[in-house]
Parts: sequence; C-alpha cells; structure tokens
Amino acid sequence: EPSTSNAKNLKPFPHLVIDKKRRIEILRKNNTPEELTFAMKLTMQAAGNKDIAAVLSYLINNPEDASRIRAYCESKTKTTQTLYTKEKPLAVMTSLQLSKLKYQETR
Repeated sequence: EPSTSNAKNLKPFPHLVIDKKRRIEILRKNNTPEELTFAMKLTMQAAGNKDIAAVLSYLINNPEDASRIRAYCESKTKTTQTLYTKEKPLAVMTSLQLSKLKYQETR
C-alpha cells in the first residue's frame, strides 16, 4: 500500500548542499563562462527579473565598469535629503507666482 508520507524520502540538509555543489561543479566543467552567463541571463528574464538580466548584460558588455558598480552597490553611504533654508521655499513660491494654497499642494 502506498504511503502518503514523504518523510522517509527526504535527505538531510547537509546532503542537499553537497549534491547541489556537485551539480554546479559539473555545470562549470562542461560549460564556458560565457555559456553560463548567457544561461543565467535567460533564466533571470524567464523568471521575470528583467532588471537583473539587464544589469548582467551591461556587465558582460562593459566588464571594465564592474568594480565601480560593485563599489556603488556595496557602499553604505546613504543619500540624505537636502534641507533648504527658509528663504529657498519663499523664493520658489514668489518666482513661480504661487498662491499659498498652490505652494502647499506642491509640498
């Protein structure tokens, strides 16, 4: 009689990791880096990750930019919102001839 439980068929996690590494190593040995990169790009597109595929294409075509892009992605610098002095909003309001209501709507 067939069992409804799959618990006995499951491998422990460490074995799954080893199997995955083994499969990846076979792929690396049998394919060029260009083939693997192209396959990854197509896989990302098929999965709906078009931005990742576009970035990957850019990096393939512009490898000299890779270190600069990596540094940008890894930087922990956050952009801060520029706070204006009290005079700046007043200057914008008067130069655009905005009423108080229109000015408040734009903020």
